[in-house]
Amino acid sequence: MKSVVIVLLIALSLEAVAQEWAKVSAEKEKSLSDVKLNVGDRIPFTEFHNVLNYPTSVLKWAHQKSKLTILDFWATSCGPCIRFWPTAMKLQKEFGSELQIIQVNNYENTRQVKGFIAKRKRIDGFEMTLPTVCRDSTLWKNFPPGTLPRYVWVSDGIVQ
Repeated sequence: MKSVVIVLLIALSLEAVAQEWAKVSAEKEKSLSDVKLNVGDRIPFTEFHNVLNYPTSVLKWAHQKSKLTILDFWATSCGPCIRFWPTAMKLQKEFGSELQIIQVNNYENTRQVKGFIAKRKRIDGFEMTLPTVCRDSTLWKNFPPGTLPRYVWVSDGIVQ
């Protein structure tokens, strides 16, 4: 009889621990999902870090608010992403100060991306000069990994 009671007490204890763990996990997941931005959400961050092709390594979001900004998520392993580069450059040139296309590579660091851009220039003569954000943790949290290429349009600080 004692062993049955002990087994029941252990089972109840494990059940209580499992319920508490599930509650903590659900709260943690909810707090992470609160960070992900959707259409209609206001951009909560004020700057991008690890920026190439820009006068400084930090790009202030305040400089983008008055124009349409397209965040172009890409990776060096994404062929369609790279094929879009000439189009992105043409759009940037055509719309000038009304538009800012910002390349976002959440996967590779600035050294890797800089090396890849230089390699592409040697291979096909095309030079990517758009601002390129590399592994910015704020962007990673707000726009978690997904399919590539991926484009996020932002107007007046609101995700479109």
